[in-house]
Amino acid sequence: TNRGFEGLAITPDGAYVYAMLQSAMLDEGGGSGVCNRIVKFDTSTGTAVGQYAYQMDGSSQSRGISSLLALNNSEFLVLERNNRGVGVGADNTAPFNKKVFKIDLSNATDVSGVTFASAGCPNGKVNKVATPLLDLALNGPAELAGQVPEKWEGLAVGPRLDDGSYLMLVGTDNDYSVTQSASNVQYDVYFRLTDAKPYLTSIQCPLDSTSNCFWTSDNSAAVLPADGSYQLLPGVLVGYKVPASDIPNFVPAVPQSKK
Repeated sequence: TNRGFEGLAITPDGAYVYAMLQSAMLDEGGGSGVCNRIVKFDTSTGTAVGQYAYQMDGSSQSRGISSLLALNNSEFLVLERNNRGVGVGADNTAPFNKKVFKIDLSNATDVSGVTFASAGCPNGKVNKVATPLLDLALNGPAELAGQVPEKWEGLAVGPRLDDGSYLMLVGTDNDYSVTQSASNVQYDVYFRLTDAKPYLTSIQCPLDSTSNCFWTSDNSAAVLPADGSYQLLPGVLVGYKVPASDIPNFVPAVPQSKK
């Protein structure tokens, strides 16, 4: 169901790589599960040496995680989202859950041999700060008003800014307006963003072509209107300023020189 490893982070000391599943294992709730796994790998051997349980905000709306970023050797940021918003297969109705949470693995229990129930995580789960560090749906740019992207997919903390804060960069992924058929043929998906549910009224065309198009809803032939009302969704990068006090133990992957 395209729900494999979705987040990947390397600790600043280079000793470990952490890979995070997008959602719960199939026998632990799948796309409707509430608890998924973070797997710890030793970079010197490539061997998995631990697993940790991460509990999402809920278990509905195909919730999952899209990115994992190491702040230091034990603290991480997790980009968690549901499938609401504008995008392929998405329902553009609230609630739009697109949030960045801070977590700490230092006291989490290794659950490598533990089976999770679909209703929740076992004891010893990852410590997750309840209040999100950033709510992407509530704090999006004005240009995206009413057009919350379904998948915020990339997360990075950039350089220290002159006022002492950090740049945080968040981006959408490349299937924001591309899909493929069951036979693995890819199509561009054109949306009319004024519609209440843009995907249901979208038009699909062969990649880089505006001929031989069809309606997503019933596969009948469609012609792209000449008035520009239908358009491909652009990839989006949004920069945020994060106070240093919000990520006080952040260790940059590349040391920053001081002015």
